[in-house]
Amino acid sequence: MHVSATVFVICNQHQQYLDKHNQWVSGKDGQQLYRARHHDEALNTLIELNARDINLRGRIIETRLDDRGRPDVTVGADDSEQPAATVTDQD
Repeated sequence: MHVSATVFVICNQHQQYLDKHNQWVSGKDGQQLYRARHHDEALNTLIELNARDINLRGRIIETRLDDRGRPDVTVGADDSEQPAATVTDQD
């Protein structure tokens, strides 16, 4: 199976990354991070996140995959220091 050399991840204003369960995490477990192969796919996800949370200041980051196929990201705030917020619909 061919692994793409780069992927796109989403980071918020607290240097936390979106994971596969729509939670904001530090990024220390790269295997669990949300990733998109294409920029437009990540952009659509970011737009959906912003529609649910108008205070979100997210950005898309293109990053290489490490030798294990995980996004190579700079680890942000420790999960224990800042509680991770689950991305949910707000009415």
